[in-house]
Amino acid sequence: MWPNWTRLVLLAAIVCLATIAEVSADGASSKKYKPVFEVKLTPDSGELVADCLRAYRSSTPAVAIQRWEAFLGKYAGDLSIGDLTELTLLRQAHLELMRLYYQQGRVTEADTLLKKAEDYEVFSVPEPAKAQQWCGQNKYCE
Repeated sequence: MWPNWTRLVLLAAIVCLATIAEVSADGASSKKYKPVFEVKLTPDSGELVADCLRAYRSSTPAVAIQRWEAFLGKYAGDLSIGDLTELTLLRQAHLELMRLYYQQGRVTEADTLLKKAEDYEVFSVPEPAKAQQWCGQNKYCE
């Protein structure tokens, strides 16, 4: 019985130490960053896409927050959104940064972003037949 109890205490100590090791000196988690949204675009699709991919490929949540803030600072105020892809990436960036803020306990900033994510004007389709044709050609719809 004694050796099993000792193993249990040792295992608990190792788990505690591993958890403590994941938190850096400033209290931020040093875990690997994993975004919610999947982005399957190439950087040669334009500057906005390249900047988005840079933030998307961040190594830690702390780095991701800095990069998403820079991305939104550069593009969120620009009213000349080129296409639906850019609109989608901007909305995803808002939601991703909002999620990171909530995880860090920055609730006020996260709530502000949640409201701003809906500020983008949604593109309407003046010719539904052409939209349906494009959608089918690009395999986005059935």
